[in-house]
Parts: sequence; C-alpha cells; structure tokens
Amino acid sequence: MNKTLKDAQLLIKAYNDEYHTEFEPMQKYDLFPENDETYGFKQQWPGNGKAGVYLILDKDQQVIYVGQTSSFGSRFYQYFKPAGDLCIIRSSFWEGAPRYIVAIPVPNQDKKYERLSLEEYLIEKLNPIDNTRGKTN
Repeated sequence: MNKTLKDAQLLIKAYNDEYHTEFEPMQKYDLFPENDETYGFKQQWPGNGKAGVYLILDKDQQVIYVGQTSSFGSRFYQYFKPAGDLCIIRSSFWEGAPRYIVAIPVPNQDKKYERLSLEEYLIEKLNPIDNTRGKTN
C-alpha cells in the first residue's frame, strides 16, 4: 500500500522525537494550481535557497519520491520548469505523476548534513515507488 503525506508527517514526528530534531514540513505546494488563490506554481519554490528533504506527491497525496538537496529552488527547477503560468515536468523519471511538493527544511542551516539521515529514514519507511523502481534488495 502506498504511503500518504499524513503517513510521512507521522514519521517525521517520530524521527524528531527519537533523534531530538525539529524538522517541520512546509505547506503543500501545488505544481498545477487551479486558480490564482491556490498556493502553488505561480509562487516562489517552497524553502527556496535552503537545504532539506522534500517529498513529491501524486494527485492523491501519496508519496512517490523522497529526495534531499542543499538548495530546494535549484533542485525543483531541475525537475519542473515554468512555461508562462504552466508547470512543465522536465524529466521522464517519474513513474507516478507529480502533483505536489512538500519541502522539509533543515531546522539549523549550519547542520545541512542532517537532511541525509532524514531522507534515508523516510525512504526506508515510506518505500516510495520512484525511489525503489529498478532497485533490487
């Protein structure tokens, strides 16, 4: 069964409790907003310029990918590009269809390395399709 954003939020809380960290997911960012009032693609990338972990979700808010970066804005731009008011998916990498991004910045940007541990933890627990596709155990 695919894991959802709600599952990821519970895992992040458990991680914070176990490892005494304070990772906090940002607001869900819609890559294909239906109107100007919807938080999404016409706005600046979430966490722009910060390091952290991110989740890529499909339309049902199922986690399809977990990644980490030293700069959210440049990483997201590698995957998605603006074309006027539209979002173009740059890569055929995705098995699931990306719809939302959730950025989880490192609480202390002087400790950017902490993102690596959270990313591995979430991949292991969530087992997202686009992190595991083509891999064997």
